Amino acid sequence: MFSITKFLLVMIVISLVIASAGNALAESQWARYGSTPILTTPSWASGGVIRPRVLFDGKIFRMWFSGIDTKDNLLGIGYATSSDGLKWVENVQPVLTAGVAWEGNYISVGSVVWTGSEFMMWYRGVGGQQGSAQAHGAVGLATSSDGVSWAKYSGNPVMATGSVDSDFISTPYVIQAGSSFKMWYSCKNPLTSYSICYATSNDGMSWTKQSSPVLMGASGWETGGIYSPAVIYDGTTYGMWYTGENDNGMYPQIGYATSKDGVTWSRDPNNPILPLGQSGAWDAGGVENECVVQYNGGFLLYYDGSGTSSTSLNYIGLAQSPANFVLPEFSSSALMLAIVSIILVIDLTWHKRR
Repeated sequence: MFSITKFLLVMIVISLVIASAGNALAESQWARYGSTPILTTPSWASGGVIRPRVLFDGKIFRMWFSGIDTKDNLLGIGYATSSDGLKWVENVQPVLTAGVAWEGNYISVGSVVWTGSEFMMWYRGVGGQQGSAQAHGAVGLATSSDGVSWAKYSGNPVMATGSVDSDFISTPYVIQAGSSFKMWYSCKNPLTSYSICYATSNDGMSWTKQSSPVLMGASGWETGGIYSPAVIYDGTTYGMWYTGENDNGMYPQIGYATSKDGVTWSRDPNNPILPLGQSGAWDAGGVENECVVQYNGGFLLYYDGSGTSSTSLNYIGLAQSPANFVLPEFSSSALMLAIVSIILVIDLTWHKRR
């Protein structure tokens, strides 16, 4: 006969398997939403849209993105809203464009944080002639009460290139941790390929950089370098999604890594967690510039992609994680089930021996 004790032991095993498998499933079984993009070309950006940055406040999804022309020139930062994260209503014009000298060539969205009283946007600006320091990029800051009307910080740029990122600085991704801010961004210097660098700030304006990259490209699909980080912190573990490309600088795909301190990272063994689209798909040529949003017990991953044709435009797509995706890697609900089951087994065994 199948006793209660055996049943509870089976429950322990099942719960532990669920707990240990949850994170692996989440990172290796991302599912694309449909076969078409969720955001295509706005009227002011004939070449498409890239670098989606999405916030969800429990009711409204807000997306900021960079618009490009057919020659891949960045035209400004656009804005769209959605009630379900799928169907978007775009602002008819960009909400932020290049202005002063240090950003005079173009600006591109990095990330947006809601502080509880205002939106703060960190963005990349590029100015100056080719070969000048300004041509390598810098980070600017703008603030807004509604996400549409932005005021640039008078002290911009808030972060310029230095020794760790002398050749390239881009895609700043910022999270607020208590009263301070943490930034991961794309960087390059003469001794490194495209990598992920790290900086911290008490106010979002004055930044202290880590002296060396915290994550660099590895072999295989990311041999050519990595860029465009997106980070979520659950209180104990940082999860980073990033883009890697091959040694020819082509076919970008999206990987995942975790860290306890934001500095030392461990790659997921199932990388890339979001590979190229299938042959002939709108994103078969590459997927990149991801942004991840917690939603309905799982995660939504917004990204931009393009096809393999030379005339393919850049659009924004969506992938979904399984509902059991959690951070940290051990599911708290499964852990609780295992603990309760163990207690019941011990209690039952003790009573039988009395």
